[in-house]
Parts: sequence; C-alpha cells; structure tokens
Amino acid sequence: MSKEKKVYKFESFSAKNQEKIFNQGIQIVYYFVKTFAKVVCLSTINIKFVLSSLKMSIDEYF
Repeated sequence: MSKEKKVYKFESFSAKNQEKIFNQGIQIVYYFVKTFAKVVCLSTINIKFVLSSLKMSIDEYF
C-alpha cells in the first residue's frame, strides 16, 4: 500500500512540475512573440519613414 501511495505522490508531483514548466514555456514564448511583434512594427514604421523621406528628397532633386 505504501509503495502505491509513493508512486501516486511522485506521479502527481511530476505532473504538477510539467504543468509549471509548460506554463513558463508559454509565458516565455508569449514574451518573445510580443517583443518580436514590437520590433517588426517599429522596423516597418522606420522603413515607411525612410521610404517617404527618400521619396521627398528624390522629388526635391528632380
């Protein structure tokens, strides 16, 4: 009986740990995706700005 209890305890413990690790993994992935999205948005805005300023300077030259 005690052996079965130990096994059950260990299984529930490992399941809890797996859930914890899984949740942390999701949080890390979410953070990376958020940061990546921010960077992409900023870079697209910068590219648009650079392109528009280039267009303006080209228009001024010609």
